[in-house]
Amino acid sequence: MLSRSGLVHAAILVSLLACVALPGCRRRSYSQASADATVQSLADMLKDGNVRQIPSLIRAQDPKMQELLDRLGPLFDRLHRLSETLQEKYPDEVDALLAKAAQAGGEKIAASGRTTRSGEQWRDQLTLMIADPFGTMDREMARVSTIYVDDETYALTIDGQPAFGVGILIRQADDGKWYFHVPEYIPGLSSQMPQTDHEWRIMNSMFKSVTNGVEWTERRIAEENAGQLEEIWAQLALDVGPQLVMQWGLYEKATKAREERLKREKQTGSAPGAEPAQDPDG
Repeated sequence: MLSRSGLVHAAILVSLLACVALPGCRRRSYSQASADATVQSLADMLKDGNVRQIPSLIRAQDPKMQELLDRLGPLFDRLHRLSETLQEKYPDEVDALLAKAAQAGGEKIAASGRTTRSGEQWRDQLTLMIADPFGTMDREMARVSTIYVDDETYALTIDGQPAFGVGILIRQADDGKWYFHVPEYIPGLSSQMPQTDHEWRIMNSMFKSVTNGVEWTERRIAEENAGQLEEIWAQLALDVGPQLVMQWGLYEKATKAREERLKREKQTGSAPGAEPAQDPDG
């Protein structure tokens, strides 16, 4: 099973990667005057429920990453509001489902960072994502700090140890503000970040599937005879789970093919070739 520290690391990465405000949302200014101020601003956003503003703390590597972060802002705001509704309407069931999903979620995390997810595992991941998307990170932020690297760089730490063993960097930009940088150098993790157009198309398809799951849940719990949460989750798993299983399989296939292609090019000393044509659906 994934250790507590590993779960915290994963929660931090997902939150960093996953962060048009909706009507009625509060908006305030958060400091990025230093690396520690940026970490504190992340904690404050979680406490305030202003998760849609998390992207403002992140420096995207390229336009595609920035586009994805911008699209995830509204989704995470909806997830936060939906989780509050679910916990108010189904408190006991939500607690039981979260406990089950948290236990199952770390059982098959491979040491390399790759994960083979079954339909049941995707259901557990959707449970955590929809019922309590930011709860773990909010509760664990007291364990997060920074260590000095150089005058323009700090590294994020968990319990005084570098996150992921090497640390997520916080760097000062030309505008004087300090931003989180999505790591590109962590073995196993960096290779899974989308890099080709084909991988970005699959990532966007997964984003759409999660969005559809959120919209379906919103409609279902608004019905007069919505039923028990366990019934809603079972139907959600049937409607959305198979799509995510297929899409994740395609994504892992695409990243593996890229790694093998780069390895061959390195061995032969040839220049990187053009990305082979791919159908976005496989």
